[in-house]
Amino acid sequence: MTFSPEGEAERWVRNFGGKRFSSLQSAGTGRNEHLLVEKFGPATFALALIAESGRLTLIPRRWSFLGIPMPKFLLPAGSSFETEREGLFCFDVEISTPLIGRIVAYRGTLRCSGRANDPLESVGGAGRP
Repeated sequence: MTFSPEGEAERWVRNFGGKRFSSLQSAGTGRNEHLLVEKFGPATFALALIAESGRLTLIPRRWSFLGIPMPKFLLPAGSSFETEREGLFCFDVEISTPLIGRIVAYRGTLRCSGRANDPLESVGGAGRP
């Protein structure tokens, strides 16, 4: 996983066994103020960040496709959270939609390589069936 600044946002590039995908994360503005906005190609999601019980949970609040607001009943949902354990960044992500079902699910742990501008190193993780 690598992070790099891109204007007022941050590019997150994930690499799972040579398959890469990226998103652009930024602080929400306007109707998305106080939310994290994450863009995957033409789809944009506004997420509430809830800190409780030692972890950060990401809760989808609204979304748009090609800049057009989409109905909430089609909003992808799932259980996604991040936490820290013994100095490691731990994550568990599951995303599904009402019509399609599970789109993606993965979990794992990362540690900082300790070198500036280097990617986080995977300690373990996998996709889930």
